[in-house]
Amino acid sequence: MFDGPFRSYQEHSTQQCMKDLMDGYFPSELHERFPDGVPFEVSLRDEEFIFRPPWEKFPGEGQAVCGKKDEPSSKLTTGQFLNRMPKAVVKGGHLIDIRDTLRATLRGSSDARSSDSVILVDTAALQAMKDRPQTFSSDRPSSARDVITLKVKSEDGNQTYVLKMRFSETIGGGLLGYDIISAYPQCRYQDDCRMLRSCGLTTNAALLVESFKNGLSCKHKIPQPLPSSPSSSPPCGIKTCPSST
Repeated sequence: MFDGPFRSYQEHSTQQCMKDLMDGYFPSELHERFPDGVPFEVSLRDEEFIFRPPWEKFPGEGQAVCGKKDEPSSKLTTGQFLNRMPKAVVKGGHLIDIRDTLRATLRGSSDARSSDSVILVDTAALQAMKDRPQTFSSDRPSSARDVITLKVKSEDGNQTYVLKMRFSETIGGGLLGYDIISAYPQCRYQDDCRMLRSCGLTTNAALLVESFKNGLSCKHKIPQPLPSSPSSSPPCGIKTCPSST
């Protein structure tokens, strides 16, 4: 007012002035300056007052919380990754080729992932399950009550052998130089002629193959199930394994 600064609407004088105008009265604060009154000229100037936020707009591209980007993120190929590495470095007075070393490491890890496989071993118990007539349609034959599933991982960890075996069959035989090991509970089955039932293997279990330290490496060998009758079963010869008959 009178070319002065803008006053906040929170001030009492501003609220009183606006109240007088809204009620159709001459503002009381102008009585002393204009005792006979003064004409008012009203003009619409709302376009001159534009709301400006107190902060600057984010210059980058906005992303919603938990949103997904339309463009997939680009991934570096092996060649692009290796090109970002230095060709060679000197360490301890030796010149080391970084790129060739990383390339061999990446190729080895890729080959290891591709070599992992699960092999279903054809056993007598599996054949009996397939030959048994099914009362319902199923692609996977149901297991009998005296048959368990053993998953035996090779020593190098690249193969997992799945065997369907009966309780009356033995740990194995005919292949020397390795042991069958149970990780939990820890148990080493050293008597190849012992039946699964007497070894406590009456439920599905995961086992490992480990070669003797002074024996031959048997990374790709697994025990072969051999039928055995209870009368011909030898005494227990298993270390740290509880005996159960």
